[in-house]
Amino acid sequence: MKLTWLSAFDIISLSPGFDLSSLFEKDKSHRSDARFTTQKSASTIVSRLEEVASMGSFKVKKKDGTVKMQGSKEGRKGQLAIDAEIFEITPAFHVVQVTKKSGDTAEYSLH
Repeated sequence: MKLTWLSAFDIISLSPGFDLSSLFEKDKSHRSDARFTTQKSASTIVSRLEEVASMGSFKVKKKDGTVKMQGSKEGRKGQLAIDAEIFEITPAFHVVQVTKKSGDTAEYSLH
């Protein structure tokens, strides 16, 4: 997988204090984001995401640093879709941003 590199400006913009999305998005209630850092390799991160997806009966697609997971069951608000984007800070340090793209937020919180 080809990962996205983050510059110093990208890293600063990830800070909650610099989140300007409220200026551009009127309704953020449809999105749920989580972000974490890890020293695991990108292949280990992807493998773990695939393992978790298989436990939840998700279909997985990988492309350019993003793992897209689509639920196989129809939920209260449609199929749950989750994207996990992997950013490389250094070869040994990554940021993973997980975003609910569609489906029920309560169902997303359970996963």
